[in-house]
Amino acid sequence: MARVRSNRGKKTLAVILGLIWGIIVAVIVADLYMMFNYKPNYYSSAVRMADKVSSKTYGQLYGMMQNDLVDNLDTDKQTEYAEVLAIHDYMEAAAQYRMYSENGISDMAARYKERMDEAESRMGGLAFAADDIDKIIGEKR
Repeated sequence: MARVRSNRGKKTLAVILGLIWGIIVAVIVADLYMMFNYKPNYYSSAVRMADKVSSKTYGQLYGMMQNDLVDNLDTDKQTEYAEVLAIHDYMEAAAQYRMYSENGISDMAARYKERMDEAESRMGGLAFAADDIDKIIGEKR
């Protein structure tokens, strides 16, 4: 007597494998979507930046802005970042100013001193950061 095999077990296995493959494909598609449509979370960035300013860890603030925000930042639309971006710009100019002034290249030092002054004028309520940065880099005004 011939035994008839049931296709029920094969169908169940096929359904389970189909579900697993469906989940894998959905995860990959979602990951690709997020990779190509990434927008920085500006709110959490603002909180982290405020923390860096209040704790006077300007080097970390600078690095964070270099890595995350400067290229994507539109200070006309996101005015809350304008003063922090001014701190970033001041830090760049101050480092360059110190380098050129210590090496006797006065024309370049004067150019970066102007950039420092311009950035400081944009700091608004965060202007205290200019004095802190000057102390950190050893610049005397």
